[in-house]
Amino acid sequence: MKYLSSLKNKNLSGKTCLLRVDFNIQDGDLKNSLRIKSVLPTIKFLTERGARVVILSHRGRPNKHQKNFSLKSTAQLLSKILKRKIIFINDFNFAAIKKKINNSPAGSVFLLENLRFLPGEEKNSKALAKKLVSLGDFYVNDAFSVSHRANASVAAITKFIPSYAGFLMEKEIKNLSKAMKKPKRPLVIILGGAKISDKIGLIKSFLKRADYFLIGGGMANTFIASWGIPVGDSLYGKRENLFGLKRQFLHAESLEFSAEDGKRMKFESELPEELKRVIDELENYK
Repeated sequence: MKYLSSLKNKNLSGKTCLLRVDFNIQDGDLKNSLRIKSVLPTIKFLTERGARVVILSHRGRPNKHQKNFSLKSTAQLLSKILKRKIIFINDFNFAAIKKKINNSPAGSVFLLENLRFLPGEEKNSKALAKKLVSLGDFYVNDAFSVSHRANASVAAITKFIPSYAGFLMEKEIKNLSKAMKKPKRPLVIILGGAKISDKIGLIKSFLKRADYFLIGGGMANTFIASWGIPVGDSLYGKRENLFGLKRQFLHAESLEFSAEDGKRMKFESELPEELKRVIDELENYK
């Protein structure tokens, strides 16, 4: 992947950049949002070189167009932080949007409405990707936290336009590469979130490299549920294959859970062969 930093000597005046970021944050968190502040260097780099910037993002999991999932409030905050006008685009009339972009001065910044209002985004639609591409000349991904998703604005779009990694993405890639190749010991992997299926590959990749995994949130509850321990109304991956999850980590030395009240539960992974056979049978049955 090419890095945006490779264009530091380029004059981007007259060009339009499609910048994918992760502004998936709640209104109450906006003022202290690290996600916004972390992409400012990329935005400033582009505008200082005369590029128009069209920011692409999603927010939450809306059911079609829902006002409370709009990015309008994010545009207002971004305007205050950058101390410049942010042009918020609240519809998806791509022909009209393109005309507005072309008529704007160099260095203008736009924020497109929540991409998940469009059904093609999460389906990795090539048709939607082409519509997005029609708005710009090159694409920059600075949304490391969503780059594992096969979404139109993350994956499909790169097939139709010159693409680069932004400064945040470059930093994340280089730091992760260091941890993969020459990690400092002990190497501790901290993971959270609700869905574990998205992280299984990462966990397996680090099983032989990491000394410890610290897992929290709904993801931790999913592990606990896979051992048959009730988690009550707590968030966990109800749709996850719990038996399959348990089997994935039968060869870890141990799994230890720490509750808020200080109680600890530890499970040795070397289960009796009879129990492993039962798990096999139940998994095949499911």
